[in-house]
This record gives sequence, C-alpha cells and structure tokens, in this order.
Amino acid sequence: MSTHIFEFIEDVSEYTAVVYAVEEEEKRGVKVQLSREPPKIETHQHFSTIELIKQRILENPENYYSWHIVGYGNRKHTQNKGFRNSCGTQHFGITSTCNKFDCSKCFLATANNRAKQISEKILSYRNFRINQGYEISHPLHIILSPNPSHIKRFLNTLANFKVYKKVMINTLKNMGVHTGIISFHLWSIICFHCGESRYECSCEQPHYAYKSHPHFHCIGMGYIENIKNNEYTPSGMVMINAGNRDNPYYPIFYILSHASIWEKENGNLSHAYD
Repeated sequence: MSTHIFEFIEDVSEYTAVVYAVEEEEKRGVKVQLSREPPKIETHQHFSTIELIKQRILENPENYYSWHIVGYGNRKHTQNKGFRNSCGTQHFGITSTCNKFDCSKCFLATANNRAKQISEKILSYRNFRINQGYEISHPLHIILSPNPSHIKRFLNTLANFKVYKKVMINTLKNMGVHTGIISFHLWSIICFHCGESRYECSCEQPHYAYKSHPHFHCIGMGYIENIKNNEYTPSGMVMINAGNRDNPYYPIFYILSHASIWEKENGNLSHAYD
C-alpha cells in the first residue's frame, strides 16, 4: 500500500481542503500520514467555506442572471435530479463520479481532481523555470475585489463578463503575476444577523447565507510590484495578497469548491476557472 504524506497548512480557511483530500485518498486505499497535527477548530468563526458547504447549512444565493455556485444541480443535464445516475455508485470499492462541477453529489470530488491536475502543472512550470536558472517564488494566492456597481454591469451576459475578465488579467500582469489560474466568485458567505463575514462574525448563533460580493481569486507565479495589501490597483480593484503557498493544491481546491459558473441556454457550463 502506498503512503501519501499531507502537510497541514496554517491558513484555517483551507483546513477542510486537507481533510477532504485525506478522505479521498483513504477511499482509494492509500495510507495517509500527516506531517503534523491539524489546527484546533474551536469556534464557529473558524469553520471553512468547504465545511459549511458540506454541511449544507447555507441559504441559496441571490439569483443573478444565469450565474450559479458549483454543485447547484444542473436540472437540464440531470433529469431534474441534480446529479447523474452513476454518481456516487460503488464499483470495486471505488466511488463513481461524473467529474462535473454542476453535480450536487460530485462537485467536491471534481474540485479535488481538478485541483490536483492544476497544482501539478503549476509546480512543473516552476521547476522548469528554476532549472533554466530563474529565481522564482512559490505560487501566490491573490484576491481582487472590483467595485460591485461597476462589475455588475458586465455580469448580464457571458460575453460581457469575458470582456471584464480580460481587464482583470491585465491588472494581474501589470502587478507582476505572469501565469496561473483565475476563478470568479459572485457570492461570499455572510452572517444574516450582523452582516459580517464568517471570520469577523461574533454572533452566538450565526445565520450564514450567500450574499453578492463579486471577486476574483488567482493562484499564480510572479511578484507583486508597486501595490500594497488592501490597496486600490490602477484599474480600481482592491487587492489582497493571501501569501505564498508551497503546495498550491490546497488553495485551488478551496477556490474551486465554491466558484461561480454560468449556465448556457443549452445547459452547458462556462469554465469554473481559466
């Protein structure tokens, strides 16, 4: 039996990404060894987005054109069930997955599989550049938040959104990020009572819900130049640098677990990332 060693990260928001990855590896018969004990999670504020999604305690997000959160259940492609007939079935001890982001059963497994693939590509690119003699940092996790009133003018059609996404990509390039993936999130998890995020909420009995808060996540290679944390970029976006990641799998899985996707008229989906 092979052994996979997982390294726990300090960022509590990505904690459940590690837990889920461990569960998936154990399902495949892989012996899992943890490099150290996971962080203690003692209060409701510390539950990650993924944990909240797995518990399904969130209200449905505000409707906005054809935008959805992954796992919403594509009624056009799933015979109004939210998942496909083979999803979750067991074959020789292996759980079957459709590998689709719209599936209410398989979206986390899909995010897990895609995160592994993307992470391997990013690390391979980094090693390739290092072997060429370049000094290159570990992948960055960057969050860009546009002015909501401005970006919402571009969210009514997929074509308009692609135009705005090009602006975001150029912003990242001008900041010093030259390659990576980007993912769009239309909603954030907010407490219904106090209006604060789950990290800032101090309610004894919080009531979490998805609320409109358009922002982009980027896991990329490069260096941030001339922009400070929480500062406006020249294109009018607020940037948060969440730091470098030795292993980009964890933030990528975290991002893809609740990304926003556009459902086309024929039921097909836009990409959850580029």
